[in-house]
Amino acid sequence: AASPDIIACGTTIFNETLGQREACEQYESIIKFENHSCEPILKYQFRSVAVEWNYFCSETVKVKNVVSFQMFGTILGGILFGQLSDLFGRRKTMIVCIAMTALSGILSSFAANLLVFAISRTFVGFFVGGNSMLLF
Repeated sequence: AASPDIIACGTTIFNETLGQREACEQYESIIKFENHSCEPILKYQFRSVAVEWNYFCSETVKVKNVVSFQMFGTILGGILFGQLSDLFGRRKTMIVCIAMTALSGILSSFAANLLVFAISRTFVGFFVGGNSMLLF
């Protein structure tokens, strides 16, 4: 999986034989019970949104929800832009979809937090759904 794994918390290095669930439990107990904040050290396959904004352990579900929002946007875009192309013509509608896909994609690359990223990726999905409907 592409979710980052926590391997240490400050100077506390977790046992490599632990599963990720156990490592997360140790991390959360350090934070909660010892009233201690530490810098998490993550192991990951590639630099992602989860890594950049420190979404790991129980927080990874938030990043995975962004993908669901994007797919929901794709479904809506496919439905709506099919109808719009019947009203305004396929070419005009496709040009709008392509331009808005590029714009919302650029905006998502500058997102400062997960909420802005989720909203912009939902729009990316919306316009990609429109492109898919219009091109095929």
